[in-house]
Amino acid sequence: MTDITLSSPPKSDCAYAYECLRSDILSGRIQPHERIIETAYAEKLGISRTPVREALRLLERDGLVDFQPKRGATAREYLTQSEVEEVVRLRSQLQMSCVSETVENITHSELSAMAGCNAACAFAVDEKDSEGFFRYYDRFNHILLCASKMPFHIKLLEFLENYSPITFTVKREDGQAELQPQITSLDSWKLRRKALREHMAIWDALNRKDQKAYIKALSAHIDGCNARMKKNRQ
Repeated sequence: MTDITLSSPPKSDCAYAYECLRSDILSGRIQPHERIIETAYAEKLGISRTPVREALRLLERDGLVDFQPKRGATAREYLTQSEVEEVVRLRSQLQMSCVSETVENITHSELSAMAGCNAACAFAVDEKDSEGFFRYYDRFNHILLCASKMPFHIKLLEFLENYSPITFTVKREDGQAELQPQITSLDSWKLRRKALREHMAIWDALNRKDQKAYIKALSAHIDGCNARMKKNRQ
C-alpha cells in the first residue's frame, strides 16, 4: 500500500537505531536471549557504533534488552500469557485515568495524524494488507497515548507499550514460543473492521471535545479488546 506521510522531526542516529532495534525485538526478528552485536547493527543501519550502543542502553532501561557478562546485549525473554494480561489491564487503567487531560490537550495536528491513521487502516482493510493495518493501528494508539501532555503519565504508558507491541510472542505452558497477533484479539478482518470503527469513534469524540462521548468510546474499545482477548483464550 502507499505509505501516508505523517509529519515528524528528523531522527537522530540514536533514535533511528532505537526504533529499528525495538521493532526487531518486539516482532521476534531478534529472538529472546539472542546476542545483539553493535558492529553488525551499525553496519546494517549505516551508522557508527556509538548511537547503537546508546540505543541499547535505552532499550535496557525500557526492559527490552539485558546486558549479560561476556555476552553483552541480548534481547529480553518472552512474555507469559499472564504477563500479557497484566499489561493490558494496567494500560487500560492508565488510559482511563487521563481522560479529561486528553480531551483538553490533544492538538489539531494530532487529530489530523490520527485521522490519517484511520484512513490508512481503512485502505489496508480494503486491500487485505495486514502489515499496513497494524502499522497505522499502532501509530494511532501511540498518538493517543501522548495526547494528554502529562509527562510522567506518558512515560508510564510508553513503558507499558514496550510490552504491548503489534504482535506478542508469548511462552505457552509447555515452554514453546507462540506468536499472537494483537494479543490474539484481531485475527480476522471482521474484528479489524470493528476495532477500526472503535478508533473512529474515539477520534470523533476527541475532535468534538466531547468528554462523555470519549469516555464511552474509549470504554467500548477497551471492553472490546478485553472481550476479544478472552474469547481467543477459550
